[in-house]
Amino acid sequence: MSDILTREELDRLLKEGKNAASRESSLGDPEQRQKSTDTNKRKLELILDVPVRSRVVVGKTTKKLRDLLALKPGMIIETENYVTEYVELYVNDNVIALGEVVVVGENYGLRVKQIITPAERIRKLK
Repeated sequence: MSDILTREELDRLLKEGKNAASRESSLGDPEQRQKSTDTNKRKLELILDVPVRSRVVVGKTTKKLRDLLALKPGMIIETENYVTEYVELYVNDNVIALGEVVVVGENYGLRVKQIITPAERIRKLK
């Protein structure tokens, strides 16, 4: 069994959380509402530690196999992205944010500039 949730599993868990939240707001009894809130917090805590595959894509290009096989140290692969364009943060193969590459000590990092809303992600699929 994989440690990584599929998109469908993650969507189902998030949908269950939203449905529970709407049920919670419709409950009149404060004690019942508190129990429901505690249950929802425990459910949320279960998925917060689930590892998800993420990657930052600096640029994309298409190359012929012969060109890739001819790669040598020091060669430069030019991408189709401009220097001024944001790079993409993917989580489980879906773009969820855009940002800038930054240097943090000895490592590269990503300064998030824009979060892609679920509606925007769906629009890009069409």
